[in-house]
Amino acid sequence: MSEPLSQIVGGLLSIVVQDLKLTVSPLPGDSAIEKVNAGLYLQTRDANTGSVTVSFGDLFATEVRRIIVDVLLPTVRKGKKVTAIIAYCTYSIKGKPFFSRQVTATIRRTGSAGGPNGAMINSEAVRTEQVRERYIENLQQALELTEAYPLDKLVEARNDLQLEQSNSMIDILRAQLDKLLELISLGMGFNALRACLLSMTMLHGRQRVAETGHVKGDRLYVTQFTDMSRKQAGDHEKDPTKVPPPASQDVEQAKIVRDQQGIKRPPPPAVVEMRTWRTWCGHWESRHESSRRAWAMVILCTLLAVGVLVTGVALFAVYLVYKPKMPYLVVSDAQLGALQYAQQDGTIQYLQLPIAILAENKNSKAGVTFSRVDFALQFHGVDVALLRTPAPFLVAPESSLPLQYNVVSAGRTLDSAGMRSMDESLSAGVVSFDLHGKARTRWKVGIFLKVHFWTRISCRLHFFFPGNGTVMPADVRRCRSRSP
Repeated sequence: MSEPLSQIVGGLLSIVVQDLKLTVSPLPGDSAIEKVNAGLYLQTRDANTGSVTVSFGDLFATEVRRIIVDVLLPTVRKGKKVTAIIAYCTYSIKGKPFFSRQVTATIRRTGSAGGPNGAMINSEAVRTEQVRERYIENLQQALELTEAYPLDKLVEARNDLQLEQSNSMIDILRAQLDKLLELISLGMGFNALRACLLSMTMLHGRQRVAETGHVKGDRLYVTQFTDMSRKQAGDHEKDPTKVPPPASQDVEQAKIVRDQQGIKRPPPPAVVEMRTWRTWCGHWESRHESSRRAWAMVILCTLLAVGVLVTGVALFAVYLVYKPKMPYLVVSDAQLGALQYAQQDGTIQYLQLPIAILAENKNSKAGVTFSRVDFALQFHGVDVALLRTPAPFLVAPESSLPLQYNVVSAGRTLDSAGMRSMDESLSAGVVSFDLHGKARTRWKVGIFLKVHFWTRISCRLHFFFPGNGTVMPADVRRCRSRSP
């Protein structure tokens, strides 16, 4: 077990990014993502945007992850360039989060679903990856056969590979299945077979080295560090007295291997000497034109800043002089004069409720115009009466104008909840009505500034009834409109 374990340790010692996540998103109207094939890695889909995020976890040095995105493209009538998917990555290094730049995959739509002869065109790399994904599905299906020996499923998977065009990956997949079928013919047990299938599934499903042995002299998904750790473990098993080298030596050895493979670090940025050629008239004219544009922008920004400052000072001065205050509506008095209620059918047969509302203007230098004044008197959500003042009216500075409404209503039927509430109110001797309303206010602050606001009122009035029908004094003080 030392060699398989050493591969894991070698990989963990070479982690370059942590918590790697790839997000692929469609462009609404141009594409839609149907499926993302990412092996055994966790996927989450955003139902609102249609994007899919694949969580790869930690990534070892020189590791590569491949996925296939199935994209649905809507029908187009004429050729155009569209965006198929937008992709970006998030990851962390030593606990610090990073975001990659967005990568946009664009294609040229031609109005045809295939190539020149109507056939779909796939590159060899895409076709190979599709075969590998189908190979993973066959291994998973074979693992799910817990009650039966999965020989038929493995033979079916091998026959599928036989139809594919040969390349390095296809040859390795064939050789893996051939070796597994050979071991089965030699009497491999059920538990041993499941262990092999699980290892092969993890190998291809996570695209990370696993203990499946050499196939045609190759081991898939190995990295420089996992291979180096495995070799050190093998040497230690052959000679237990041989101590593995320290980690610092592994780093130096990795640099040597990198240099042998021709992998070079990007060169440092070159230092460019900046010169000004005074003898070239064209260059001087270009600089002169740029200078004039820069000065024009400076002057424009200065004028804008001065204008904003002057406007702010003027508004502040107007406020100090006029000290504008919001006008409002307030209930000054109300009385429930009469209430005839039929308990059998829940009908308010007759209602008389005089109510006085004041339109208040506390501004000392400006009159206020009230317009579109509307009120609704309700009982338990049912409109009992609608009160309107259709004509606009003016309230002089520091004064008020009374609005007198004599509410008379008849024939309003309550629902079951309203009937229960009315019965309880009459038994308690306190009947409550809700008053909702609004009005448009308009006045001038200074010479040029005109102010428009809606003021709204919403309150509950409690009346002593049966009794003298007067309203509770606290309700009168609270029943006042508010402006935004």
